[in-house]
Amino acid sequence: MRMLRTDAFYELKEIVEKIKPIYKSCLNCEHFSEATEICKKYKQRPPARVIAYACPSYEDLEIPF
Repeated sequence: MRMLRTDAFYELKEIVEKIKPIYKSCLNCEHFSEATEICKKYKQRPPARVIAYACPSYEDLEIPF
């Protein structure tokens, strides 16, 4: 198995950290109801930028598999 150079590893880690918020959108958050488009935690519809990018109250959905 080939190991990544240390500097390449840290460069890759920085890239992943920058794109991580993409995975923390309302669309896969436990608090978001797709049917009503309402955040169950705050009882209102989040702004588009929060839905698309990230929310400080984001919680992962339980993955059933």
